[in-house]
Amino acid sequence: MALVGDGKAIVGQLNQALAGRQWFYPKDTPWRQMIAKKADENAAQVRPQIDDDEAPANYFRALRDVAAWMPKNAILSAEGAGTMDIGLTQLPSFSARSCLNAGTYGTMGVGLGHAIAACVVHPDRPVIHLSGDSAIGFSGMEMETLVRYNFPAKIVVLNNGGIGPGMPEIPESPMFNMKPNALIYGARYDRVMEAFGGKGFFVEDPKDLRGALDEAMRFRGPALVNVVISQGSARKPQQFRWHS
Repeated sequence: MALVGDGKAIVGQLNQALAGRQWFYPKDTPWRQMIAKKADENAAQVRPQIDDDEAPANYFRALRDVAAWMPKNAILSAEGAGTMDIGLTQLPSFSARSCLNAGTYGTMGVGLGHAIAACVVHPDRPVIHLSGDSAIGFSGMEMETLVRYNFPAKIVVLNNGGIGPGMPEIPESPMFNMKPNALIYGARYDRVMEAFGGKGFFVEDPKDLRGALDEAMRFRGPALVNVVISQGSARKPQQFRWHS
């Protein structure tokens, strides 16, 4: 077809031409079969972690409850290293432009800004912010903004006491023996939210997580669920060293 007119008119013509002509890449092609096989292998590899109820939780076990709890029409904001990367593989997104994140190169500090913007633009939809404990340090003071405007965003912090990986063996003394990327394990980010006037929940056993998430959702204002996860928890092994 010949396209004429300005940009807006051309887009309209393209949309009209494509209406009713949706096309799918065939399932029986080698590329689709390879993708499906790899997806099945990945799912099988992480299944033991998803089903592991030991405390403290691992990433995949914690995200199992978050995924089941998130409403289908939720807007998801995600920020962090392992938390964001693993979270985006485990949490569903059912509609376009409903998943905001810090991006491949970790543009840290955008997470709660995303959540606030989502609350402004879509006051009729649930807003969920998934954050690592390092990530919440970049823009966590925006909890005050959420409370000030009573934006009912729900924040879930996966707290492994580290910038990226945690430190499984914490030296008793002195603290300077800790790795530079170590944070306070079990820091009470929930109490920060409560200090501003929101609702906070502290979860140490994954069996208590779903109940805390449900209570947070029922709360009419902003709420934060602080989930302690294992410092040894990690993403699944990557095939190539350059994979993050």
